[in-house]
Amino acid sequence: MTGTAPLLDVLWSSIRSAPWRFVSGIALAALTLAAGAGLLALSGYLIAGSAIAGIGLTAFDMVIPSAAIRLFAIVRTLARYAERLATHDATFRFIAGLRVNVFRSIADGRGELARPRAGVLLARLSSDLDALDGLNIRFVTPLVAAAVILAGFAIILWGISPVLAVATITPVLLGGVLAPCLIGGFATRDARRRMLALDAARTRLADLDRGRTELCIAGAFAAQAEGVAAACRLAAETEFRLIQLDAGLRFAGSLGSQGAILGALLSGAALVGSHNVTPLMFAAIVVFSFSLGEVVAPLRLAALDVGRWTLAARRVQPLIGDHNATTDKPVEYELANSLGDLKLVDVSFTFPGENEPVVKDISLRVVQGETVALVGPSGGGKSTILALAAGLLTPDCGAVALGGGRLIRPGLAAYGGRIGYLLQRTELFRGSIADNLLMGRPDASDDVLQVS
Repeated sequence: MTGTAPLLDVLWSSIRSAPWRFVSGIALAALTLAAGAGLLALSGYLIAGSAIAGIGLTAFDMVIPSAAIRLFAIVRTLARYAERLATHDATFRFIAGLRVNVFRSIADGRGELARPRAGVLLARLSSDLDALDGLNIRFVTPLVAAAVILAGFAIILWGISPVLAVATITPVLLGGVLAPCLIGGFATRDARRRMLALDAARTRLADLDRGRTELCIAGAFAAQAEGVAAACRLAAETEFRLIQLDAGLRFAGSLGSQGAILGALLSGAALVGSHNVTPLMFAAIVVFSFSLGEVVAPLRLAALDVGRWTLAARRVQPLIGDHNATTDKPVEYELANSLGDLKLVDVSFTFPGENEPVVKDISLRVVQGETVALVGPSGGGKSTILALAAGLLTPDCGAVALGGGRLIRPGLAAYGGRIGYLLQRTELFRGSIADNLLMGRPDASDDVLQVS
């Protein structure tokens, strides 16, 4: 997939993971914005009415506007809290399922992760998934809520006066919507470059840490360290450009908000002069226009992060194509009440390219609760036997069973028994022998590597 297709695919997956929470989050976000706008409008109405009544020009009932202001304040607070609960719960459910899918794909060795480097794994499991956790909260929910509220406000203002609607809504659309779309195009490129630079820095730093001895022997330690520094410098440069674009978006948003206020002030004054609206309504409209900037403010942050989300979705989407794990679905296999015995029956295994089997006709039985130690010389096949018992390797002949059921995939038997495998040395994944040899001679061909 290219372009925004992976982003849309991941987005659709997030919606399907919790559709009602997604919809309720948008509705509550729109309600929050509407309550905030109503709170400002009624406040302007109450202040103007109190001022007019104070100089004896008219009688003004303060009870109803005061009660309505309290109502809007309570609704806004409760709706904001409920919206946070709904959107964050939906996001956590989606990210939890997404992490499971990505881990499964890594375990299956799919795509570029068939022989992964530690830095690549770190990028997939940290930066990519961390980027996508803001897709709903910072992009979809604010965008849809802003569209709904702006459309509703435009209809209300159009009912009062078409000129008022155009003069008030147009500046917000230009400064708060069009500007993020235009500037977001430049921000997308820099956001991707920043994310790629940070990934390169992580990968190179992981290689530097794990291979420092080999790099020193090969005389490549300084070059590797300079590669880390170069990636960090590129990330800092793109971050500075993003800060400049953010300043431009803030300026455009400020102009849009101020333009909306000015448009409401001028067109409202004309309506008051023509006796189409009352002075109290005019005050409510002007103060109401202050809320329009809040409606489109989240779009500025979304414009800066679209590039990061698109790149993360493009790299994660291939890893979730064949998996549909969610935290709400039951586990496919239930754990057995009793694990039973672990048995290896006449197991033999030969590594690819080898003529002699590393283990041959091995039979072993470990009963529940028993502890067994494998003792032997280095290269005798101890680790291979453990890998066969855990299901990480498939025997050439013979069978591995747990609780009477054969292993159907690594660590899982047919009847629900599970096997844990704790290595003596813990790390994400190891690189290949070719990766280590290329550190000393980056231009080596495949034939040279084979001879080595």
